[in-house]
Amino acid sequence: KSSVTADELERIYNNDAFETLGKNAMVFYPGSSKVYFGEKVEYFSSLPFQTDEKIYAPIRGCAELFGYEVSWNGTDKSVLLSGEKNIVCNVNSGETTVNNENSKNGDVIFTGGVTYAELNTFADIFGLSAFSDSSGLAMLLEADGKKPSAETINSIIALYPEASLGFEID
Repeated sequence: KSSVTADELERIYNNDAFETLGKNAMVFYPGSSKVYFGEKVEYFSSLPFQTDEKIYAPIRGCAELFGYEVSWNGTDKSVLLSGEKNIVCNVNSGETTVNNENSKNGDVIFTGGVTYAELNTFADIFGLSAFSDSSGLAMLLEADGKKPSAETINSIIALYPEASLGFEID
């Protein structure tokens, strides 16, 4: 994990946008290991990426931030998440099971020794709302169905110099 500068921490904690998003908000950008979770900055050990207009993030990195224990079943190529819910993400079938019930057909892939899930798959299994912009900036937010305001988004984008202002706001 990389260290966070004092200036960056000050900007984050003084950023009202994260309070607006809620304590379980997760914000990340493909190609960057930096992830904002609640009022903390964390770093993924494997980078999120974007392809075919889909954003993928490492299952282990996201799940551990939400307090889940993560294990790999190499026999059937599935990731097991144990916590508030019991979740199985199967790479071969693409199925995601939450508490022994099939969830929506998840978009789960295995590449470079890491298992990734698509942004909407995370939203589905963790009961969150997913938002992204054309540059790939991704957000997982509490599931109230509301998109963040333009002011909130712009405030968060300012924390990512590599992101554009491409969010579409209703």
